[in-house]
Amino acid sequence: MPSQTDTAEFTTKGGCEYISKYTSPRGSEPCARIKIDVLNVVHKGTPFLKYGKHGHPHFRHFQISDENTHICWFSKGKEVNKTSVAIADICDLIEGQTTKNFLKHQAPDMKPISLSLIYERKKSLDIIAQDENFYRIWMAAFKALLQISEEKGEEGLRALKELPREVEIIMKCPSSDYLMGLAEELSMDNDVLERDEDDVDDGNEFGKSDKNKLEKKRQKLAKYLHALEKKVRKLTERPEHFELVQEINQLQQEMQQIITHTENGAYGQVRDLLFRTKIDMKAIRDKISVIKHSKVKKGTKVLDHLDEKRTASVQWKSQTRPSRLSTTHF
Repeated sequence: MPSQTDTAEFTTKGGCEYISKYTSPRGSEPCARIKIDVLNVVHKGTPFLKYGKHGHPHFRHFQISDENTHICWFSKGKEVNKTSVAIADICDLIEGQTTKNFLKHQAPDMKPISLSLIYERKKSLDIIAQDENFYRIWMAAFKALLQISEEKGEEGLRALKELPREVEIIMKCPSSDYLMGLAEELSMDNDVLERDEDDVDDGNEFGKSDKNKLEKKRQKLAKYLHALEKKVRKLTERPEHFELVQEINQLQQEMQQIITHTENGAYGQVRDLLFRTKIDMKAIRDKISVIKHSKVKKGTKVLDHLDEKRTASVQWKSQTRPSRLSTTHF
């Protein structure tokens, strides 16, 4: 278990280095335009770097609830009703880093993939995506969910089954393989899709000792993944069991990618995938812990009871409230 100092270093220094590496000016990287159900992606969820009022930012697993009414994250030791925001309560969506929480721990290199959800008039949920691809996916989902909530209310959100959107993804981002697997490819510009030879990672900058360190990290992550698998097997009676199994399968695929890139000598990609997989594993670990220790009744999903937990104190929406669509900075 890492110490508080280790965690701070991992989420600030490591997180900034990893995300900044893949944040590039629009149009300067090989891209593909895909059609993808963004609702499917946000239901599965992804890690975000979450900024809070106290302490350093930390990676947390974020996802939209099955009924599309809440954005939730999993924080070890907290009930999920304490770590969720109702879509109906979000009054503004701001891109960039303008809130007090962001200003406390400024990360200008990550500004293009940062966003804030303003809810209950003055509270803010401040998060940074893993890379620009996931940022674009989540922004497309947020825009659609806010519009549906504004026009049709929570009944409209619950009735929603899919959100197909066209999204341009950057092929160099670590998430591109995962998203391409979920997507229907629409069109590809030949002059930007293919990588130049100079972009191929041949691993020449890595010495033998560096490669050995990468292999040790991979072995350590493999043991970590095995431990997570054992924890999931103990949750077979939980309704979330199948969902967790799918997430473990995704981690196994990431580990296989690491092995493949190692065999191909793409050590730079191995390094970045190791970091990303470590983030994913830690986020899933916290999700497993929250589900395991949840006090919800047997047979009920942790996220299913969120509507029941809402209190009158957050039912502040009224007819006189200005439209969110006119104030949101899209």
